[in-house]
Amino acid sequence: MGQIGIVQTFDALFLIEFVTIYYLLNRKVSNLKINKDTIKQLLLLNTFKSIVDFIASDEIVEQGIIGSTLDIKDKQFMRFMEDKIKKISADVRILSNSIYLLENFEEKSNKMISYCNDIKYMVLSSMLMLAITLIPFGDNFIILTLGFVIGLEIIGMYYSILALILYREIKNDYTKIISKNTNK
Repeated sequence: MGQIGIVQTFDALFLIEFVTIYYLLNRKVSNLKINKDTIKQLLLLNTFKSIVDFIASDEIVEQGIIGSTLDIKDKQFMRFMEDKIKKISADVRILSNSIYLLENFEEKSNKMISYCNDIKYMVLSSMLMLAITLIPFGDNFIILTLGFVIGLEIIGMYYSILALILYREIKNDYTKIISKNTNK
């Protein structure tokens, strides 16, 4: 077994590891695809709840209508509005966080699914290119092909890590929403 055989063996082992990680990632992505609508509905309900809480928590709109109807002077009305806005800043932050979680979930889940699809094609390309290296085309061609395969596998592993990080972030966000709703 020469040096090229050793590199082929190393690459085959690396490919096995890459395929294993892809399999685990694909299972997580399939779970996400199945539950994506449910998670999105929960996030939409949480956002809607935040909007309703924000509107119902203070009578700022009601007081604004009354103030304009009773012809309260602008300075008095502005002071009133300033006091009310300071009091509802926490509600605004909660509303903003709810909307952010919803948009963030959409972005992260779409990225994760896209990464998984890209990884699938990298796995297939790596397998095909590794099979090509078994055909004796010459040492230079085999070395070039092995370098390309190893590079593809490294990029695929990087994408796998990114996808797993996104999955963990989605799970953490979902857990925050669930725990927040069950504590009330």
